[in-house]
Amino acid sequence: MKFYSINSSSNKKILGNYPQIKGEKHNCHVWDDEKFIDRLEFKEVNFEPITSNAILYASSNLTDLINISSIGFGRKLLVSNKLKSIIDSKNKDDVKFFKSNLIQNGKEITNYWITNPSRSRLNFINFKKSKVFLTKNYSTIIKQLNITNLEDFLKEKAKIKYPFTIIIKNVNIKKDVNSDFFVLTDISGGIKYIVSKKLKNEIQYEDCTGIEFQPIELELNEWLNCQKRIEKYGKY
Repeated sequence: MKFYSINSSSNKKILGNYPQIKGEKHNCHVWDDEKFIDRLEFKEVNFEPITSNAILYASSNLTDLINISSIGFGRKLLVSNKLKSIIDSKNKDDVKFFKSNLIQNGKEITNYWITNPSRSRLNFINFKKSKVFLTKNYSTIIKQLNITNLEDFLKEKAKIKYPFTIIIKNVNIKKDVNSDFFVLTDISGGIKYIVSKKLKNEIQYEDCTGIEFQPIELELNEWLNCQKRIEKYGKY
């Protein structure tokens, strides 16, 4: 089965304005409040966390995936009710969705949701066919590591101290994986929300906007320079 990561579009023609967001409205002290959503990744959440509100430019379009990565929205997806419903139909508790209304022209826009990751499916990765690197500051590659299974990866990760880390690149998924939606961590970009080709096709059939689907075996620079990507999504 082929898999893709969900990426935000940066095409101004689709977004209406790039960047799409001009600011955020935070509803608590983001560094101190234990209920702020940024403090709840991969934790059991049995209450309604405090979310922020993205403030759109007047000329920004209301896409189904909003392009934003600031405090309150980093490592998350900000999605419309339609896209949330499609994803959630295949979601096996890998993410939780919480209300996160938008603000545009001073008016609040409901029916938008923020994801909060609950589980990372590192056990889905075929480490023999993926590449694992020791890096510094998440960007400078020191060397490639000989990691062939999840157990060795976790042992190696436990040894590493900041500013060093290990990152999985050119991800390959095991052939017996049949999940249509899941989350991966410890990869380029820090975290990715993964969909199967089947779910990708369903999202596209429903005309969801603001999304690019990056084949997970390609790194971001490879994808941005890929001719097929340029032909489909443009150079933005």
